[in-house]
Amino acid sequence: MNGPEASQSETVDESRFPGWVSWSARDAGLGALIGLVGGLLFAPALVLPFDTDLSSDGALLAAQSLLGLTFVAVAIAVPTRWTFKPLREVLARLGLRPFGLSAIGWLLVAMLTYYFLAGLFSTYVLQPDQEDIGDTLGVGDETVLVSVLAVVLIVGLAAFAEELFFRGFLFGGLRKRFSLWPAAILAGVIFGAIHAPTGITTVIPLAGLGVAFCWLYEKTGSLWPCVIAHGINNGLALALAGSLDDSVALPPLMWIA
Repeated sequence: MNGPEASQSETVDESRFPGWVSWSARDAGLGALIGLVGGLLFAPALVLPFDTDLSSDGALLAAQSLLGLTFVAVAIAVPTRWTFKPLREVLARLGLRPFGLSAIGWLLVAMLTYYFLAGLFSTYVLQPDQEDIGDTLGVGDETVLVSVLAVVLIVGLAAFAEELFFRGFLFGGLRKRFSLWPAAILAGVIFGAIHAPTGITTVIPLAGLGVAFCWLYEKTGSLWPCVIAHGINNGLALALAGSLDDSVALPPLMWIA
């Protein structure tokens, strides 16, 4: 192919995902490693001098908050080559873009499909078991401030930080090299795997949730529907964990991501 035809075929449409992604799959892989090591190992280490056992609600909230902030920082740092600017442009490239009303419909499709498949998995394959993350972080604590901060962390910061890191940054970079499903599955498996400490049996369904969010991002062209869906999932899990007795089985709605 010669001349104008060759140039036209190589033109990247930056108005559509993943055309606006400016980092490579390799950048995404290295950045994911930095973010996971920094967030899961070094961030909690900053809290250890104040609580050597990480046993208090305050210490756990601080450690989880640092984890989320690490994810956000790395997701922004790698695409900008650690300059953190121009911030507005990189946030748009990470998927923080406006979305249309149709995105709400795709959000419902993604969530309902996940809950249906997760219900089949828990019924016919394996009943996942996850520790009570809300209780561990202080939801329901007699100190109102601790309880409120725990809810904000789980429903707000965790949802935003993980979507920016795993969908906007990691999946975005992988999509520059791979087609939708290989990129979504790889990003989803990594997303599920980081939740192993809260319950190894939840890794598979939460990986499925990660894949669903990748599909939702691709379908809507915006990360915000994923953030909203993630927050809804975690909010439902918190609400149901505190209101349902053992005789009511709705496991897919009980897993915090």
